[in-house]
Amino acid sequence: MNQTIKWIEPWWNLAESEQVKVGIQKELGCEIGQLHPLWGLKPIVIGKSDASDDVVVKLCDGTFACVHLTWSGKLINSLANILSA
Repeated sequence: MNQTIKWIEPWWNLAESEQVKVGIQKELGCEIGQLHPLWGLKPIVIGKSDASDDVVVKLCDGTFACVHLTWSGKLINSLANILSA
């Protein structure tokens, strides 16, 4: 099934800016460690909110998740770190 997402402000499709998408994908990769709930699900960033550091990712199983990036550039490897980030 091919899904089309209607982005409502402040959200927008990252396909509109490859440069922004690459930067966000890189940060996401820095923050997800082996103990993170999204580890192994190969999240790909597809959308971003201009109101926060939240992004929407598509997972390899076809589901989606909303992720809050910390922009710390550090691995978030435990649930305690995820909840306090």
